[in-house]
Amino acid sequence: MASGTFDPTNPQHVGNALQELHDQITLLEQSNRHHAEQNAELSSRLQDIHTLRSQTAPKLPLPEKYDGKRNFFRQFIHSVKLQFSVSPARFPSDTAKTGFVASLLRGTALDWITPYLEKQDPMLSSWETFESKFTAMFDDPHRAKTAVAKLTQLRQGRRPVVAYAAEFRRVVMDADFDNNAQVYWFRAGLSDSILDELTHTSAESELDKFIAQCVLIDTRLREREVERTRRSRTTIPPSRSSNAPTSDPMIIDSSSTTGRQGPITAEERKRRIENDLCLYCGRAGHRKATCPSKKGNGQARQRSSFRATIVTLVLYLFSFHLFIPV
Repeated sequence: MASGTFDPTNPQHVGNALQELHDQITLLEQSNRHHAEQNAELSSRLQDIHTLRSQTAPKLPLPEKYDGKRNFFRQFIHSVKLQFSVSPARFPSDTAKTGFVASLLRGTALDWITPYLEKQDPMLSSWETFESKFTAMFDDPHRAKTAVAKLTQLRQGRRPVVAYAAEFRRVVMDADFDNNAQVYWFRAGLSDSILDELTHTSAESELDKFIAQCVLIDTRLREREVERTRRSRTTIPPSRSSNAPTSDPMIIDSSSTTGRQGPITAEERKRRIENDLCLYCGRAGHRKATCPSKKGNGQARQRSSFRATIVTLVLYLFSFHLFIPV
């Protein structure tokens, strides 16, 4: 409207004012439509980004179900939070997070959350409130004291240093020790073989470097043990002299008195047949079936010879009786 005094009684002034208001409303409506279109486009792009992230995000295995034991609480809660950070599209709200945790509870922990689920407690809609109550119920209130007690009993044993170090880090993080104390307690639990090797070198003073040093020593010792075992299994016995008598139990030396027999070669079998030798012991004068070297044949031959002697004696005496004059 043109500059000047507005006269509400002047129809022209009123008409001009209404026209200006109408034009302004039209511009605002156009601006709103433009912003709405921009918001819709941004929302679509954001949805595409969430979809792409959910498709490309690594699929982690589900955490093990939690039964309420204090010594496994921190392990469980950290594995759950890892799921939230890696796959945020799967947990868009606090309700989704608390519901996911509730699905992994059993035993005492499930008994604890069941009343909240039945009453649809507001705690289930706030992850911060849920985590606070969950931690107060199942986390160890004396973690530092418990950690020190565990460290006094923690030992490497026969397991690799890597496994021992992993458990040590999990326990010592609650003890609130400085670097020197951590190195001391880690060294206290090492096996004697590692400690023996450390006497030949300068030990690192920082925990991370000291653990890496022990891991290297342990790896070398285990590789040496594998090498020693492999060499002991593949050791070749010393070769026998070519002048030594054959160990084939089936080829019998004429001077042997052991009476050991076994398979003979085709050439040896042919030689014995051509020379009318025993196929069992290689000697002349008898056959394989009556070979005295065979087990039991010696006794049988003795019994047969004894019977033949008796028969001969009886016949002799009988014939002698017939020719004596009466």
